[in-house]
Amino acid sequence: MRSRFTRVMTPALALSLVSCDPTSPDPQAVVDFFLGFCPTDAPQWLAYKNTGGNWTAFSLDANSNATIKVTSKFALAFVTDYGTDVQTLVFYATTNELSPLASGACEDANFGSRSANGSVSGLLSGEFADVSMAGSSAFVFAGGTTTFSLLGLPDAGAMDLVAIRSNSSGVPSSIIVRRDQNPTSGATMSPLNFGAGEAIAPAVGTLSFSGNGSDDLFFFSSFTTGNGTNAFFFPGQPGASSTTIYGVPASLTLATDIHMVDVSAYPLSGDYARSVVMFNRDVGNRTATLGALPNTPSFTVEATSPLRVRTNLIGQSDYNGLVAVEFDQSPPGYDRYYTIAMTSGYAGANPAEWVLEMPDLDAAGIPTAASLTGTSVPTEWYVTMTSAAPQTAFSSTAPDGSSFKFAYLSSPQGAAGPGGFGPGSLRRPSALETAARINPFRPRRGGR
Repeated sequence: MRSRFTRVMTPALALSLVSCDPTSPDPQAVVDFFLGFCPTDAPQWLAYKNTGGNWTAFSLDANSNATIKVTSKFALAFVTDYGTDVQTLVFYATTNELSPLASGACEDANFGSRSANGSVSGLLSGEFADVSMAGSSAFVFAGGTTTFSLLGLPDAGAMDLVAIRSNSSGVPSSIIVRRDQNPTSGATMSPLNFGAGEAIAPAVGTLSFSGNGSDDLFFFSSFTTGNGTNAFFFPGQPGASSTTIYGVPASLTLATDIHMVDVSAYPLSGDYARSVVMFNRDVGNRTATLGALPNTPSFTVEATSPLRVRTNLIGQSDYNGLVAVEFDQSPPGYDRYYTIAMTSGYAGANPAEWVLEMPDLDAAGIPTAASLTGTSVPTEWYVTMTSAAPQTAFSSTAPDGSSFKFAYLSSPQGAAGPGGFGPGSLRRPSALETAARINPFRPRRGGR
């Protein structure tokens, strides 16, 4: 019943101040808040609620933009209807937390209609090369064809190329990095020769684990350049307490590049998971310290037609940045997803308890199809909590040396909770994918 998060579109969001400072101690002070959405992903219904105010619906103009007057703490509600599913998101935050999300373009800068061709040499028996540029990648295997094509490249602009040669177990032996490539569409690039001096041995480090207990460990690592190329290193099997990690050597990195290591721990038969994500420009010895086991939420059904639920969750210092709870239903013909998210800026630093209420939006005119049906329909729930602030959690990169923790919890398999919730099945995504799913300014696309 989980929705797959495929390609996302990043709406433009800007913050303009009129007569008040958003850091003002006056909770009733208002600022003009400008929202701009991509037309292809614009919500069909929107509303906001200021401190001490009521929910007020508003509309987008012909360019999918709107300006609303908000207090320093406020809530936004969105409904996006893709035909096969209806997605509702209620987000409680502050202007200071949302303003850093203003960056981003309407179109995904890593994709377009350009293509580029190339060839690979210098592969030994059993080896393969993974070639990446912008958001496109291709594989070349020893003993097979030596040519490749990169499709869907950005239509304009320079890109970085990263090629990794690995053995059959995925252990890399050499890396090629070419900066600022700008081929015309359909052009053939100069050959990638892993037997020549352009190919450099990878950087090697040791990743140690802590706090995972008896849970199984999984990890992956990636390298992102300042121009937006994403290259992945195939994960090995982690040992009981450590594993080897690989990356681009320091001699080939720039200050705008970043390595990411995502470590997850969960029991294969369980309904929870924990992750820690670390960002570093250069590969080195790292320790991934997993957060505490997530607390189990309690639910109170406040109304049944439509279904409205209050979620109470005892706070944890490991996950004090943002909490979200999602309820999923599959009535005949389509799916419904209803998420309530709240930041620590709204709830207060290190809240003793998170209280996430599904608000009564009927008076504001929420579409009937967006509301959850009564408790007779099976309802799965999913909780996400993180130590990261929104501007960090919702980014595919982060500053050198930063790290944050995630925890996930789902309704137990085969068990019905209060109000008929359950059964559920924990889908174990990466921390960054989970963050993207609850970002109010990056609606997930339709599809399962």
